[in-house]
Amino acid sequence: MLSFSEGAHVFDLSTTDGSFESIYYITDLHLEHQLAAGSSDVMKLSMPEVRARVKEKVSELLTSVSDANGMLLVGGDVADSVELEAMFYEELSSYVHGWRGRIFAVLGNHELWDGDPRGLQTPRSIDETIADYRQAMPSSVVMLENELLIDYKGLRTEILDEQTILGSSIEELAAVCDNSTFILLGGIGFSGLNPLYNAKMGLYARAVSPEEDVLRSERFRAIYEKVLASAGNHRVIVLTHTQKENWSDAQYNPNWIYVSGHTHQNTLLLQDDGVAVFSDNQVGYKPTRWFLKGFSIDVKKYDPFESFADGIYCITREQYIEFNRCQGINMQGMRYSGNLFALKYDGVYMFVLDGAKSLCLLEGGKRHKLDYSISYYLDHLPEYVQKMRSAFAPYQKAISIISEEIKEIGG
Repeated sequence: MLSFSEGAHVFDLSTTDGSFESIYYITDLHLEHQLAAGSSDVMKLSMPEVRARVKEKVSELLTSVSDANGMLLVGGDVADSVELEAMFYEELSSYVHGWRGRIFAVLGNHELWDGDPRGLQTPRSIDETIADYRQAMPSSVVMLENELLIDYKGLRTEILDEQTILGSSIEELAAVCDNSTFILLGGIGFSGLNPLYNAKMGLYARAVSPEEDVLRSERFRAIYEKVLASAGNHRVIVLTHTQKENWSDAQYNPNWIYVSGHTHQNTLLLQDDGVAVFSDNQVGYKPTRWFLKGFSIDVKKYDPFESFADGIYCITREQYIEFNRCQGINMQGMRYSGNLFALKYDGVYMFVLDGAKSLCLLEGGKRHKLDYSISYYLDHLPEYVQKMRSAFAPYQKAISIISEEIKEIGG
């Protein structure tokens, strides 16, 4: 259903009782309009005056949430020029008072005006303009254009560009996405499928021709469809300036989350089948109060044994160390001799070291001597898991009740 809610709000899209992460978003800030209160043209103000107003609005934005530590998505149309956009992101990512989490951004059609909204100058190429915005961004801000950002195994962040995505096979890209704990696809998107609001009516000033608008839309759609074929079952966030209907006529993927702006008509789509489309925090032209909206998703930890069926497996030391590191389990190393085994049942693991002198349960890098054979623990693991879950069930229920009550009062 379509709806719109005023004010800061975080929608809960998490599906488990585990840890979750809040992701905030805002689009269409249009600084030239938002900073112009009391002045007909913000660019006639001195640079110190402009920066002071930017700082004031950024402070207003950050104080709309209790903890500026999550992930922040900015969906384009921040400003019409590189200089003003750079100033905004400098203040947003300020070390002292700025956003302390990760910031991901895409450009909008207004950025492509390149400081020339009337189209009086000879336009530069789109790629040249985009490169200037990239260079002007603070190092803490990641700008995406036809790119896929992944947190590979939860250990490092990688960005796959358009050529890499399209040049990879579906199997190769799927293997990368399977091993990633966070996936974000970003770009302007463009408007080649919109019959009215497209390059013909001046959305991009003179920077984008109608033919290039169509071409750029097709390029983003090709990337989108490649990622969809490779990671359709994963949680992927699609951050674009234009809404999906502008560059693709396919159905929304219910596993994915879509964030966009551009229309200045705030809408929210949350369907029972899981479709989630957030276009409801577009600021627009009229000077107004800034606030963030957001959604929470499950924090995915990389598990090298996730695809393994229940059973017992002989594993390598490297696999065991990787499992502990990616699950956030401290360990000093793994220098003990012997064979390593992983016992798995219903998502629960038990790791055993079969050494020369004894059989040991492994807790991180620590050993605890076992009294029975490996088969004994494999046979009794289902019963152990059931009893442990039953024992903790009242505690989990109490925590869930408290959590729901906190959410009711805006926590």
